[in-house]
Amino acid sequence: WLSSGGHRRLSEDVPFARPVVPLAVRLPATLEPDVLACGPSSEVAALSSAGLGAWLPSAMGGGAGEAAPIALEGLLELGFARGATWGASGLLVVTGSGQIAKCGAPAASDSSSSPCMALPVPALPAHPSAVMESADVGEMWAAVALGGGVSLMELQRSEDIPEWRQTAHLPLLADGEKIVSVSVARGRVLAVVDSGAAYHWELNAGLPVSKSPVRDMPAAGTRRSWQSACLLPNGKVLRLASTWQSAKRGVAPSLRSELLL
Repeated sequence: WLSSGGHRRLSEDVPFARPVVPLAVRLPATLEPDVLACGPSSEVAALSSAGLGAWLPSAMGGGAGEAAPIALEGLLELGFARGATWGASGLLVVTGSGQIAKCGAPAASDSSSSPCMALPVPALPAHPSAVMESADVGEMWAAVALGGGVSLMELQRSEDIPEWRQTAHLPLLADGEKIVSVSVARGRVLAVVDSGAAYHWELNAGLPVSKSPVRDMPAAGTRRSWQSACLLPNGKVLRLASTWQSAKRGVAPSLRSELLL
């Protein structure tokens, strides 16, 4: 899945802001997600930094539905989740400490709990990151928000000692933008900045086909706080954002999470 996805809608930059609409899905009432991971089909995992989350069987139809609660057991012992990728055998989660955990895929069983275990690899820099793996050859790559862009790294061995080595750097188009989330899916790395703009680059075997990104800008106002995003199989960007709901009589303002297409 590291090869080119070949989606026509991703082949050209978007020169204007594109309208986005909230996905009609009901998340668990107490869930405040921070990270999205798009699965190999159309499933999506929305995770809080503490490892609680929700699993959506399909996010492409846009119809109303209820997300199933999930929990990544043992993740919090390694650190708060900063990025997640749907790998060949489950979720690959990068924590705030830079450690990488492999967790069971939410759809693998009827249980709402997915056990997590730390992978015996070096920690990544403590920045928004995502990792990707090749199931057939056992290789692993990482995409890390560094130096005003995204640094691609490969897990290599020097005298049988594993270490991360940078293989490419992908700069953003505009200065001063802050990357809030990095994800990888369908042969593309995607970075979301604080304005909600999503930059994505096509990859081949962990390397960029071109350093010129596609830029997808949402027309959704300035009240939203953008948190994460991932690419669906149809080439659309699914975004996670939060907004403050106005106070009502006797009720304090509340923070509401939204999934937007």
